[in-house]
Amino acid sequence: MNLNLSNITNRFSQISGVSGEDLSRCADFIAYGKYTFEKLLVKTPCDEEIPICEYCAACFANYSYVCALLSTPEKYVTANGLRNASKPESSLLSSARLLKEQALESVSHLTENSGFVFTGV
Repeated sequence: MNLNLSNITNRFSQISGVSGEDLSRCADFIAYGKYTFEKLLVKTPCDEEIPICEYCAACFANYSYVCALLSTPEKYVTANGLRNASKPESSLLSSARLLKEQALESVSHLTENSGFVFTGV
């Protein structure tokens, strides 16, 4: 089975809204999403299932991207000098998690049931 990294990248761009030069900075998230999703597979997808598997990998990449995005402190100074966060953190993270879970559910017949992936020592 070969998930196409270019297709995953295009899907990631559609999901995340990241494009152009910013997309090249997300290459590690995309590669990690592909790797993480492939580790969950216990059955080889047929040709018709490859696009949804690529979509799933893009959802995994998006979730990693959102987690990283929210872990960087971006603060802005308002007119009165107060600092406030610029991102709606909980809704963004919840949406990315839900999208990943729904995508994974759509290929549950190909994956481990637990959703847990041990990727290193």
